[in-house]
Amino acid sequence: MDAFDNFCTGNLTDQMGPMRYELDMPQFYAGDLTVPANSSSPLTIFPNNAANVFLSGPYNGNSPSQTGLLLMYQDAAAAEASQIVITS
Repeated sequence: MDAFDNFCTGNLTDQMGPMRYELDMPQFYAGDLTVPANSSSPLTIFPNNAANVFLSGPYNGNSPSQTGLLLMYQDAAAAEASQIVITS
């Protein structure tokens, strides 16, 4: 992943990698979840075994950089997101 200064110089300013991740081929994914404000709910995490109709098949090794999931909050004042690290 690269970041460029598009405003002034166009120079490469930051770089992080090598990282690989395919949107249609994650190692694992979460089920749908909507949680009302000021409450909690369990989150089911699935390994990619092609049980999800949105995936193109069982995990093929093309997302080795995925180490967890990022949960984004809608209209949250305290935080924008939380990360979940997945261990075997």
